[in-house]
Amino acid sequence: MDPKMTQRQLIAAVSAGLTGFKNRDIDQAVRRIFSSLSAAIEREERIDLRGLGNFTVRHRFPKRGRNPKTGSDIAVGHRRVVLFKAGKELTRKINE
Repeated sequence: MDPKMTQRQLIAAVSAGLTGFKNRDIDQAVRRIFSSLSAAIEREERIDLRGLGNFTVRHRFPKRGRNPKTGSDIAVGHRRVVLFKAGKELTRKINE
């Protein structure tokens, strides 16, 4: 089994569990969900998904780094990163 799941595989898994829906409709729904999640993350909103976990945006402040190839100092600018924290239910399930 492949240890990763693509968007296409996710759509196929969802459609396998539902009857009366066309794959095209499920594809549109999944894409709409991802689009909504992305837009909320861009607005730096916290996303809580019960049973799965939450997404938050954190700010990383500028710092000095080191180029591992040359050893010279470089400036690493301000950036935003997306963090995912697994919920209790998901953590329990993967540790069983």
